[in-house]
Amino acid sequence: MHEDRVLFSKPLISKPLISKPSNLGKASGRSAAVAGLVLLLAPALASAAFAQAAAPTAKPKPQLVQSEPGLPTLAHISASPVPTLDEGTAQRMAAAMLTYSALEVRGGWPTLPASAAKLAPGARGADVALLRQRLAVTEDLSADHISGDVFDDAVAAAVRHFQGRHGLPETGSVGPVTLAALNVPVGKRLHQLAASIDRLATMDVTFGERYVVVNLPSTVAEAVEGDHVVRRYVVVVGKTDRPSPTLTTMITTVNLNPTWTVPLSIAKKDIITKMRKDPVYLARMHIRPLDAQGNEIDARTIDWNSDRSPNFTLRQDSGTWNALGAVRIDMPNPYSVYMHDT
Repeated sequence: MHEDRVLFSKPLISKPLISKPSNLGKASGRSAAVAGLVLLLAPALASAAFAQAAAPTAKPKPQLVQSEPGLPTLAHISASPVPTLDEGTAQRMAAAMLTYSALEVRGGWPTLPASAAKLAPGARGADVALLRQRLAVTEDLSADHISGDVFDDAVAAAVRHFQGRHGLPETGSVGPVTLAALNVPVGKRLHQLAASIDRLATMDVTFGERYVVVNLPSTVAEAVEGDHVVRRYVVVVGKTDRPSPTLTTMITTVNLNPTWTVPLSIAKKDIITKMRKDPVYLARMHIRPLDAQGNEIDARTIDWNSDRSPNFTLRQDSGTWNALGAVRIDMPNPYSVYMHDT
């Protein structure tokens, strides 16, 4: 049997996946025991630019996940089969540091003006000529295409190659975000790579045939099998005031149609407050109050105006209304974090 592993990292589709603190009740659906590793990656690792010497090649059109019509894109989903983290990541980072160190000695790369933020195929002029030089320095554009001032197919492919290396939507055009990435000094890239290598050195990970990486800053999860990304998902992670932790653990159980035991903090801050205004809130949300033995309590017998800590548990039934969705993925860890559909 292959090992399934999941990696959460701070530098990682049909529905978003959420990682959140766990206060688990009994699952009402089926459970399947699995072996898996989860890695949560750290910020410096996620933000580091990885040097790739290969010439740019045509790539499939990137997939962008829309939240709903009229709302902005949730996250960029790369089409690259290369994992964010694998056994060769540290070696590639070390090679990139050597490359960038040599570039720093030679003076780095040229800085593009603000007017370059609107460059697209068909454009021509001094900004395009400078863009060609910038892309050639990092070998995103081959040396035999460095001359010229026209934004042709070769430049568009080079821009997509650069964008893919930096986790940006591979549009083939230069907008404000791509321009900002192009203008990051080589010295800063070296600091990012050094920080990432330091983080990797502290991670005790044995990669298996299958694992999952959750890249917290980019809000993307990757399912890796046979050294290739076979699935990518948009994820919802912790806010800056309550950030998701960095951890490595094993997936133990996948629960189908789970119930949700409401954490005490949510019960006190949200649900009890709603019950004071709307006595049928629990019934409408399919939430049952339970005593210490797991027996259901009549919600009408509870004093919802009391300031005392609740002496009951709130559990939401499984179903389409459940806050955890149709799947909950359990993985033992000291932070009580788990993943679920929504």
